[in-house]
Order: sequence, then structure tokens, then C-alpha cells
Amino acid sequence: MESITQPGIWWLPDNPTKTIAGTLTFSDKEGAYIDFIGSFRGRDEPFPKDGYPVILGSTTKGEPVTLQSAIIHGESSVSLGHSGNEFRTQRLYVNYAFFGAHFQTPDDIRFHKADIALSHLQDWLGYRNYETEYVEGDLNQLRVTYTLPRLVSVATHKGTITVSHRHQVIEQFKRGIEVKQSVSLVIEASEMSFRDWHSNFIYPLQTFLTLATNKWNSVHRFCLFSQQYTLPGHAEIELPIEAYFQPYNHAGEQEVVHNPLFTFEQVKDDISGIMDRWLNIIEKYQPSCELFFSVMLTPRMYIDNQFLNLVQAAESFHRIKTGNNDRFLQRIEALVEDTWSMIPWMIGDRKEFIKTVRDTRNYYTHRDLAGRSRALHGEELNGLAESIKFMLHAVLLKELLLPPDLYNGMFRNGHYQSYGWRNR
Repeated sequence: MESITQPGIWWLPDNPTKTIAGTLTFSDKEGAYIDFIGSFRGRDEPFPKDGYPVILGSTTKGEPVTLQSAIIHGESSVSLGHSGNEFRTQRLYVNYAFFGAHFQTPDDIRFHKADIALSHLQDWLGYRNYETEYVEGDLNQLRVTYTLPRLVSVATHKGTITVSHRHQVIEQFKRGIEVKQSVSLVIEASEMSFRDWHSNFIYPLQTFLTLATNKWNSVHRFCLFSQQYTLPGHAEIELPIEAYFQPYNHAGEQEVVHNPLFTFEQVKDDISGIMDRWLNIIEKYQPSCELFFSVMLTPRMYIDNQFLNLVQAAESFHRIKTGNNDRFLQRIEALVEDTWSMIPWMIGDRKEFIKTVRDTRNYYTHRDLAGRSRALHGEELNGLAESIKFMLHAVLLKELLLPPDLYNGMFRNGHYQSYGWRNR
């Protein structure tokens, strides 16, 4: 999401006459925080135990802002020299910032519609909507045709998801014309809190595109809509409320995806069913998915922690799926059997792979020096973790019930041939 620095005045909903000057700052890396010149707390009052549920503000541009769940990080006093006077400064960390609306209580902060832009959505959709050709008989004329993408709408048991397209034509005097296209997902659902929007849609959509592209997908922009805030004189037109919150990781500039595991074009005939199944999968296998995607979104995690997260995810997935009390070795055997045909070169000899996973897991779990020689380390451990990661990737893909002809070819292009413990 875009970094911002917004000065303004701020107040508590139950005391609007006491205002404090302060600057709200947001970045993907640090999240949102606000620096006040002053304090809502009286000098002899205790610090609020749970911070401030809601703080209202107005930027110097006149834009209304609501801050939800603000926690005091620090407070200090600044002396004004020999006068004996002083003033206080305060920094608060903020969970969520909403630009464009004032909500008086946490219960008021509810939305029924959202518009979310994700980093690799356009890569996955694979749209190429323009063609160029020379005009017949005149090599000095070039015809460029831009075709608007067709509307795609997906119905799920939690809400409707529609692919939205915007385009902008920029004419630069004597320098040419530039056409920009942006893509986002518009979601309509029952009214819910922001936290519920995150668990029901933001995280599932991020992880779905991550599963499809094998690249972590970051939120670039997130707007919400509330029936409480409409264009004056036009009750049917709801005003966008832009939300800022700290994402799971700081993605920075991201490269184009060249090797998605599957694209929209390959699954478009069953996209509603696939998306609905994914919403169920992410809910049913929540502990496993959180462990698996924590590795996807944190590439700099220490390799032994990556490995342990992945084997825990595998064990958790099989336990939830079967409901039985199998031992760890039996669970890995079952998952290898289920996915070996998709990634045989990443696993190699199945018995040796399973034994190596068990021995390495036992060592890094218990740190028993007697087992160190049987475990993998360094680059070999990295390769083993890659093999388990792609095994889990394959397991989740199979749960989606994609068209059968997709599975065997997914990991077989040259990009994925170099992964796995036997390539280290």
C-alpha cells in the first residue's frame, strides 16, 4: 500500500472539543502510527489499559479519518527552558486507519462492499487487451486497438467477487499517448467488521493468488463502502473509504509472474466452484495454511524455522483431513503417496525422502546431538524444505479439484525442475 504522512487535528468521540495536533504516518514496513503534540490523558490520569478504541481526525486537506485500536507506545515531556512550562508528546500505534469517514464507535465500523487491488492479480488473469498493426498500404500509419476486458463475476457462499477494470488514456502533447489499465476485485457481502473482512476475504484472496502464481501477493489498495456514507444528494452512490493496515509482509517492488502454476484462463469454466472451495479450505485447514503461507511470505525466515513450520503444516493438514491418530511418519508417507506423481523429481526415492524428513524433523525439534549426523543442514536442508513446500503446494492444489489435465503438467516446466532436495 502507498506510504502516507498526514498532519491534522485529532479528538476522542466523547470529547470533540479537546483537539490535539498530530501527524499520522503509514508504511507497509512499519504499519500506522501517530505522533501527537499533547495528550488525551490528564497529567494525573492513568494510562488507558487497552488504549483508545476510536480516535477521530481531520487532515490539513479537510479529509475525515477514523483510527481504530490505537495503543500508546510512549509519552514524554518537553521542557520550555527557564519558563518552567512544558508540553507532552505521545506516540500511538494504530491497527486500522480509515480515510473518508468518521465512525463514533467500534460497532459502527462495518462495511458491506470492498474493492481490493492485489499485486499479481493482473498476471494471473493474463489479459493482453491490445493489438498493433500497420495500416494496409501505408507503413507510416500504425493502428493500436484496445479492447476492454469482459466482466467476470464469481458467486461464493460468502459473497460475490467481481473482476473490475479501469483504464486511463494520457495524452502527452507532441510526445504520444499512454494507456494504463488497472485491475481489482470488487466484493459484495453481508455487512461485517474490518477484522471479518480480513479473515473472510483479504487473506483468502491473497493466499489463493499466491497458490496459483507461487509468488506472495500483497495488497496494493483496499477501499471499503458503508451505507452510512453516500454522496450528498445521491443516497445510491456510496463514497469509498480507503483502509490502511499493516500487511503480513513488506513486499516492495514485485516482479512480473512468468510461471504461474495455473491461470484464470485454465480454470474459468469452474471459477465459482474453485473460489468457493478455496474459501472452505482456508477455513477448514486454517492452522496448516497459516504455517505454510508464513514460509511463502517470509522468504528471509531462518531455514530451520522454515523447515519446522512446513513439517508442522504437513502434519496438521493430514490430521485435520483424516481425523486419525497416525504417527508423524505415517502422515508424511500418505502425503508423499498423494503428491508424488506431480513432483517426482523433488522427492526422488520415496522411502529415503520420508526417512530423511523424519530424522531431520526429530533433530531440529529435540536438538538431540546423537541425531545430528542423520539430519540435513545448510543447502541440503534448504532443498529438503523446498521439497516439502512444493508437496504441500500440491496437496492444497488437489483439494481445489482443478481440471484433472492440469495437475501433471503444473510443475513440469523448466523453472521448477531445479527445485528440491535432490538438486542441492
